[in-house]
Amino acid sequence: AIVTTGAQPDLKSFLKQRMRWTSKSTGYTDLGIVLTAISVLLINLGIPAGLVYGLMTGLWQPFFLIWISKLIIDYPLLLAVASFMDQKPLIKYYLPVELILPFYVIFAAFGGLFSTVSWKGRPVK
Repeated sequence: AIVTTGAQPDLKSFLKQRMRWTSKSTGYTDLGIVLTAISVLLINLGIPAGLVYGLMTGLWQPFFLIWISKLIIDYPLLLAVASFMDQKPLIKYYLPVELILPFYVIFAAFGGLFSTVSWKGRPVK
């Protein structure tokens, strides 16, 4: 199923929306969905961890291995979805967005899992 939602008016509203969505993930019972979510979070955690490791040690192989692997996996998936949704011109933003995506994913995941989020003035959890 495809569900569409309106664009949020600003970054704060966008992040709150994503945290709300993430807060519901604790109720998922499908093992495939849970494992996919965990693997996405771990890969996105690995990118800044590899960056810090590279800055501290001068060894950049872990960072580049994780980041390039993510790029190789994400591109065909995003291209297929963009084509299906008739949004293929947005692919030109792929690389710039990939630079900030790990930080966004980490923020939304931990914000949704470990903070109190609300929707229409009511707490969600």
